[in-house]
Amino acid sequence: MWEKLNSYILEQIFCYLDSYELFVVIPKVCYSWKNNLKLCVLPRALMLGIESTDSSGDRKLTDECLHKILIEFDLSEIVYLDLSYQLSLKDRSILNFSNYCQNLKSVNLMGCSSLNDVSLKYLSSVPNIQSITLGLSELTGSSLHFLSRLPNLEHLHLEKLFRLRQDFLENFMTGYPSLKVLIIRQCKLITHDFFLFLVAETDMPVLEELVLDGLIENKDSVRAVPDLTAEQEALRYLSLRRLGLFNLTWLNDLYLTAFLRNCNLSRLSHFQLIRCNPLMLWAVQMLLSAPNVLAFVIEGNQVISDRDLLDAMFSNRGGIFRNCCNISDQIQRQMARSNPNIKFENRPVLAIAYHPEL
Repeated sequence: MWEKLNSYILEQIFCYLDSYELFVVIPKVCYSWKNNLKLCVLPRALMLGIESTDSSGDRKLTDECLHKILIEFDLSEIVYLDLSYQLSLKDRSILNFSNYCQNLKSVNLMGCSSLNDVSLKYLSSVPNIQSITLGLSELTGSSLHFLSRLPNLEHLHLEKLFRLRQDFLENFMTGYPSLKVLIIRQCKLITHDFFLFLVAETDMPVLEELVLDGLIENKDSVRAVPDLTAEQEALRYLSLRRLGLFNLTWLNDLYLTAFLRNCNLSRLSHFQLIRCNPLMLWAVQMLLSAPNVLAFVIEGNQVISDRDLLDAMFSNRGGIFRNCCNISDQIQRQMARSNPNIKFENRPVLAIAYHPEL
């Protein structure tokens, strides 16, 4: 009975199944189902996502299982690849995907803890990749420079890579001509040294979004501080529209002001300054006075005062001042009448997380 189901009914059944069930379970039902999968579904498939969501481990793939899938099915047209939290995958799987799936544009390897640096070398052989997400793995950064070979890479997300070393700075941002989004969260790399490198030695003219979420203890510096007060010959960040800085308690006014002087602030539309140095004033004033800011979040600043809010009061922008204790109740009442899009919040620090709507 099962093998006599027509293609239309099988196609409707396949729509309710995830990638693991399609490629691992369905081929074991019967030859007819496997053949219909090849003829009906795969020619139109653009995304392969196999997440490890089963705590028993039944859905965790091995290198051998993935290699078998690549041999049996034609996945050459796959554009989006999501292998997040596949703990058993090793570099061999990345090599296989790089050889069989040359049309890949987006790769998510978050939580693939068994991957090493050589996997990035394999990824760099896929020329059309536009987005890469890496996290919770053994990467040290020694091979991240291979990604600079990707001419179309626009989105790079690095998260919780605790083994990134400072020598990563020597190879970082030597290429990336098309990079538009750079997100680095909770990596030991986010230090004084890294920020100074962004200020003084990096040119990213097409970067549109920069998010740095550091670890509070990352404050040691071994690099000599350059002259941050000197006039810059040209802006290094011409296209920056979104800026997010989190948990950078070591960041001071001089560093952030020097960075903002390298940006075209007339293009900035959104910024978040959360749990950073509470004594920054001049840099915060520069951000608040940017002419085209639409929304912002400032958390934990203890020095901005009523007069710093005048630009926001008589504008259409929206924003949140959270746990900013130096702002008077009077200005808060006036703001409620003049610009109700500006909110004032006081919350416990541990209960606050990333602001998703920005």
